[in-house]
Order: sequence, then structure tokens, then C-alpha cells
Amino acid sequence: MDCDEDERPVYGEYLPTLTKKPFIGGGNSANFLKTRFTLFTGKTGYKNVVRTDPVLFNHLLADLSEKELMSYIDLFNVEYVGTRNPAAIKIFGDFKRHFKEIEKFGDSHIFKVISKNSWFIEGSGMVKFDYDRILLTNASQGKIILKTHQLETLKTDPPVRMTAFYAKDNPVPFIQLENDHGYKTILIYNGGIN
Repeated sequence: MDCDEDERPVYGEYLPTLTKKPFIGGGNSANFLKTRFTLFTGKTGYKNVVRTDPVLFNHLLADLSEKELMSYIDLFNVEYVGTRNPAAIKIFGDFKRHFKEIEKFGDSHIFKVISKNSWFIEGSGMVKFDYDRILLTNASQGKIILKTHQLETLKTDPPVRMTAFYAKDNPVPFIQLENDHGYKTILIYNGGIN
């Protein structure tokens, strides 16, 4: 969901709570954090110049080819795109092979990504997200790389080796698990700061 910094309400922050789905983007308050890479905004200080062109994955949306945009959409397992930026609405509307507009309310447009989605770069299983936890069931044996960010505070139950996996130009790593024992169920949870 894109965000902007004007006086209009931004509803994107409520969508994860309402849908129980993970989202990227949202409020534009993390200007100096590495996680800003996934911010989708139409008003930004991109490369030290205030612009109103939409920016996604730290690139001007208009500068991304259809192939490059779809590589990021796949990398982050994006299922839906929400925007109210006219330039972004046009771009997503023009890429009809990959995006279908499914909802419009006010000046906001919701597009469904048409391609098949997966939470796995490597390995397989079923993934369920909840607050501060990710549950893997039917997990494959061996290396598992999830398309979700790794934090230093994450732990697993049962204990499996977890390392960082960097993909493309994303400055924040994804979760890589070494499921050598072949556990079918693995809980990833926030163990807090020690």
C-alpha cells in the first residue's frame, strides 16, 4: 500500500490487522531505516530531491521495466498493490498481464497480482503469519529460504540453524533455515532482546 505525507488519512496501516496478511509499504515514518527499501510512496526525498513520482523498492516506479518490477513483486511475494498515486495507477493498470484492478474506493485503487505466489525462494511448506510469529508446516528437509525479513531477535522451535540470506539489492536479509533434521513443523518467533 502506498503512503503519502499529506493530511489525507492513510488506511494501509490497518490492512494487516484486518486481513491477517503481511504487508509491505505503509506509513512513511521510517526515513532512516534500512527497511525503508520496501516503502511504496508517491512523495519522497528520493536521491535528495523531493519528488511526487511513485517510488517502490528504492526505485522510481516509472524507471522499472515490467520485467524488473515483476522480479521485485515475486521476490517479496506481493499479492496485492494498493495506491492512490495517479502515475502508479496508470503503470499498474497498463501492466494488465500481471495486475488486475479488483477494487476502487475514493481515489484508492487495489490491484491483484496475477502471477503465482510463493513464500519460498528455496524449500517448500505451508506458511502462516501471526503477530511476532511465523509457523511453517509440512516443511521440506534441508535449506529453506523464506521471502520474509530476518531479525536478530528471531528464534525457532525446535531449534534449527537460522542465517541471513541477501537477495538482489535488498539491504535487509531474508530468513534462511537449515532444516537438516527434517522437522515438519517449525515455529519462528520473536525471542526478544537478551
